[in-house]
Amino acid sequence: MIKFLFRNAAFIFLANNILFSIVGYLKLSNYIFIGLLSVFLIAISLSPDLIKKLILNKGFKLYFTLNLINVLYYVFVEFGDFDSLKYLFARFLQFALFSSTIYYYGEKTKHYLGDFIKYSTLASLAISLFFIFPDFNTRYQGVFYNPNEFSVLMVYGFSSFLFLSKKTVVNVLILIIFIFMIIISGSRVALILAFIAPFIYYKNSIKYLYLIVPILMYFLIPFIGDSNSISRLLQEDIFENRKYEYLYAIETFLQNPLVGHGLKNHSYIDHSLIKFTDQQIDFGAHNGYLSLIVQYGLIFSSAIILYVGRSVFNVIKKIRKNIDGEPIDRLIYFIIIYTLINGLFENSFSGINYFQSSLFWFILGLFLYSNFKRKSEV
Repeated sequence: MIKFLFRNAAFIFLANNILFSIVGYLKLSNYIFIGLLSVFLIAISLSPDLIKKLILNKGFKLYFTLNLINVLYYVFVEFGDFDSLKYLFARFLQFALFSSTIYYYGEKTKHYLGDFIKYSTLASLAISLFFIFPDFNTRYQGVFYNPNEFSVLMVYGFSSFLFLSKKTVVNVLILIIFIFMIIISGSRVALILAFIAPFIYYKNSIKYLYLIVPILMYFLIPFIGDSNSISRLLQEDIFENRKYEYLYAIETFLQNPLVGHGLKNHSYIDHSLIKFTDQQIDFGAHNGYLSLIVQYGLIFSSAIILYVGRSVFNVIKKIRKNIDGEPIDRLIYFIIIYTLINGLFENSFSGINYFQSSLFWFILGLFLYSNFKRKSEV
């Protein structure tokens, strides 16, 4: 059982992230989260060998560096704050869980990850349709807390089936259903970014065939209400409902620009700054980059952005050199690009239990570890 837990820790964690986003399962997800981290913390504390393999392993330099920045921030900026200490430990153990799966599965990890994304997103789609069928009058969110979280999973489902599955009649039908779900979720960003995947997958003129899909969907608009992605793209400014969140996030940052508002205040906006009662700011800046600088301030967020940016650049450069290689590498490439762009509209980097954030850190650590192992074996 312990061996199974260590090998599959990352996948259990990611599955729990999805559970965390389902209406009515927040409390259960928190119990699983605390239980998983507690067992792993005890195991690490009792085994110095695990610390060497997972924490101090040079292949996991990304995780070590981010943990070190968090520790330095906590010690020098907010030592003694219990809530921030909880965030520090949660992030540390999250990275330890990811390291465990990557270390024990090695190169096989990315293939298991591809299967995990395919079937977890397909299950999310099936469960949503079974329990809450679309009414086409409102933005569809399935069994999830909001349509944006649902749309992110649908984009991952679409891209994973596109890259990793044979184009049988059944799989093509699944691809069409995923796209349809993205459209009725009303997420404009998800729809736009989903079509990056075919441009990566296909070559030359064949890729332009995918332009047929949005054209066909345009003629279906009258039958699927006014809350779908295409209608919203045509009728609304994509930044209109985000501008106040961005402005208040900047004002929040300017309150404490050098060192930010603390580890516990990820995805944070000071609501006392909101001047009008009709402005609804539900959850932070809806911008991963602004959220980072609000949380860490200029000094520490600059270190994170520069270091992670350099790592991302190296990963992208490596994959692009062999873009016609393994399909799973191209899927990883798409997920990184998707997360970086979606970070302009969602809090994609700071959360512990947000699926897109967790997946981003996992695949980045996975690819960097694999690259390190290949170099060390030469």
